[in-house]
Amino acid sequence: MRRLIPILIGLALAISGCANPSTTPATLENTTWIVTAIDGQATSSDHQPTMAFGAGQVTGSASCNRYTGAYTQTSTGISFSQVIITQVACDDSALVAQEARFTAALGKVTKLAGSATDPELCDASGKVVLKLTQPTPVETAKALTGTDWSLSAITSADATTAVITGSSVTLQIGETNFTATSCDSFTGDVAINGSNIKFTAANTTSTGCDSADLTNQMTTVANLLSKVESWSISDSTLTLSTADGAGLEFTTP
Repeated sequence: MRRLIPILIGLALAISGCANPSTTPATLENTTWIVTAIDGQATSSDHQPTMAFGAGQVTGSASCNRYTGAYTQTSTGISFSQVIITQVACDDSALVAQEARFTAALGKVTKLAGSATDPELCDASGKVVLKLTQPTPVETAKALTGTDWSLSAITSADATTAVITGSSVTLQIGETNFTATSCDSFTGDVAINGSNIKFTAANTTSTGCDSADLTNQMTTVANLLSKVESWSISDSTLTLSTADGAGLEFTTP
């Protein structure tokens, strides 16, 4: 089991300062960003932190670990709260350091500026602490809809649990439909709008599972899929998140 710890963040991003505040995004909802620099230092091209905004939630990769939190954006600013991050060991010391810089930088942010395609998150003095850019839309779409995904973890509000040893749950997402397969399988419709996603199940097989644990695991996956509201992809990991911070993590087999 991977534990999550809360990060107490009180961010107030005023839509002013830094540079060209009038060109920043009117709203971050339904947008996904890659963090290209932290305190002026470029992020690792293979493990860049990400920020996906949707339905009042921000989710993404901090570098090694996944994080999620709530956010509220108004006409005068944006604030983050209830941010939690998984605590999984990372073998790369450079990524550990980058992750620490990223989480520390979040606590410094007070302003949103930059352009609509390359926002900047700045501190109270106007210094840019996080530079963002958009992921390549074509590459992201292909990764989401053209990949066979294998479930690696089920996330609740305060813990992340790995799949049952020896079992597997796969997910295939098409342009308008999806299929999830384990000891049982179910199919349905999917609607994708930016970083928002909605799964609607229609048909379920009843091949039967060998144990109550496997049945419960599949039921949990099905229930969470029906509540998922946003998605993000980082380092070949697909994260599907619900509004209350729960979700599912998938990797490529």
